[in-house]
Amino acid sequence: VAVIPFAASVLGEYPSESAALHLYGVVLIVATLFRVVLDWYLRRHPGLLWQPPSREARRLGSVLAAAPLVVYAVAVVIAGWVPTLSLLLYFSMPLLYLGLVAVLKTDPRTQVAAEDLS
Repeated sequence: VAVIPFAASVLGEYPSESAALHLYGVVLIVATLFRVVLDWYLRRHPGLLWQPPSREARRLGSVLAAAPLVVYAVAVVIAGWVPTLSLLLYFSMPLLYLGLVAVLKTDPRTQVAAEDLS
């Protein structure tokens, strides 16, 4: 995670260079993988949490932790062909994430578990 500012500064300096887009994407993928590992570890050791989440909240948390991997992977793959779209995918990820959480909170089947994630 400490490398994200470096990758962001390289991307800021060379926003249309595929190498900068690839570097930024790889750094985000690695950070997301570490988040997935941390989520997995906490599911195995619920005593480390103030309140153990419900089974549904754990499942949704895992999906939310891993969801950015798909967007980042697509952005890395297309960086050489369509750098502007790749950059747009990187910057849209927070909005996509918040949108996914909002959808989960409005669905009656996942509403309670999504509230636990807030």
